[in-house]
Amino acid sequence: MDKYYIAEFISDNTNYYMLWQDERFLTGDGGPAIFNTIEEAKEFISSNNLEADGSVTSYDLDQVPDLITKTEVSENCRTILDCWNIFSDLSATTGEEFLGDDDIDENEHLFSKLVMGCNLPEINNEEFHPVLDEEEQKHLTAVLNSGKTVFRKIADSI
Repeated sequence: MDKYYIAEFISDNTNYYMLWQDERFLTGDGGPAIFNTIEEAKEFISSNNLEADGSVTSYDLDQVPDLITKTEVSENCRTILDCWNIFSDLSATTGEEFLGDDDIDENEHLFSKLVMGCNLPEINNEEFHPVLDEEEQKHLTAVLNSGKTVFRKIADSI
């Protein structure tokens, strides 16, 4: 049995919890299973005999606009990529359109720049500190806002 992971989303100062596994979220009647409290999520795991990792990964969607207000986003590359990837997984689960999944040059360019900005030793031979120009900032803002819209549709369903 594959393990589920608890994802906490903070949106509009409210916490929501979902169960994630292999690039998809657990679904229930009419869409992704979403819980108002960590206790509800854990009770669901227990009552359905699911295997779950005990940790909780948090995505603070309220902070997303602040991540890209700086011209140099190096310190936020990993957080931005985590949000981009989790929004992609939400989109794959719901079928909602997410701009970050569109096969366009702007996405590929920005995503690659962010990956390089994580400075993973397996990828980079030297430190890279990406700087986003105004157009890149606008596009990244649009991508992340698109993801937040996908999440809000789920959260508004409960």
